Amino acid sequence: MGELHLEIALSRLHHEFQVQCRLLRAVVEYREALRTGRAVEKVLGLNQEIPYMECSLELRPMWVDEDTMSATANCSFGMDPKFVETYVAGGVAQRDARSARAELQLVETCFKTAVDHCCRLGPMGGLPMHGLQVVLTHFRKVTPNAMQERILGQVCRTVVGSLLAGVKSSEVRLVEPMMRVEVHLSDPTFIGAVVTSLNEHRAITVEVLEDGRSVGAIVAMRNIIRYTTELRKAVKGHANLFTSLDHYRVVEDKAVLSRIFKNIGIDINKK
Repeated sequence: MGELHLEIALSRLHHEFQVQCRLLRAVVEYREALRTGRAVEKVLGLNQEIPYMECSLELRPMWVDEDTMSATANCSFGMDPKFVETYVAGGVAQRDARSARAELQLVETCFKTAVDHCCRLGPMGGLPMHGLQVVLTHFRKVTPNAMQERILGQVCRTVVGSLLAGVKSSEVRLVEPMMRVEVHLSDPTFIGAVVTSLNEHRAITVEVLEDGRSVGAIVAMRNIIRYTTELRKAVKGHANLFTSLDHYRVVEDKAVLSRIFKNIGIDINKK
């Protein structure tokens, strides 16, 4: 739903139903991303203080370059191919390859659920994490009993949660959504006004597209909130605005970073 649709809906609520509504500022979905990878070796997972399993994990941030992450790089879990091959080979040696594969499938399911749960709250400010792959490089069942999904799931969640909790705030970067903006004009005489307007909103790149009637740009989402209304006034209604999430970019400016943390209720000086 666009801003104009929201304005119409608010107007109808007010005039037809006498309901007073206030349009709040849009929420920018900031994310936390790990600066560099880290690993833990042969960590014991406990069930009621009794060793249940042993594992080694790696945290691998998925940076496209030093300050950019893909919009689709969601947090995920994976298993190292060499580990999988070795684990299954061990089952073959014991004439129990089917059981080894079943165990791996159970382990994968439990760790995926654990990663999804634990990455909802980042270690720096409690924001969701982005672009992190948790990779299992070693696993050994310690309990003499058959592994149960419920218990293993709890143990995996504890291990992954402890690993992320051990990450220092200085090892985490705040990333913000960068939007791809396209302005399609019915009157090309407003091209200059649109380019100027986008530059004023601190667009990273601005270009006139091949048709000569459209302008494309990459702009931080925080800089184009309620931009549709401003654009409509600037071009006297001769434009359509289309936006889509392009990528996530690191927030480097300390003043901007401080303001963002203040807006979401986090004291950055204590981090």
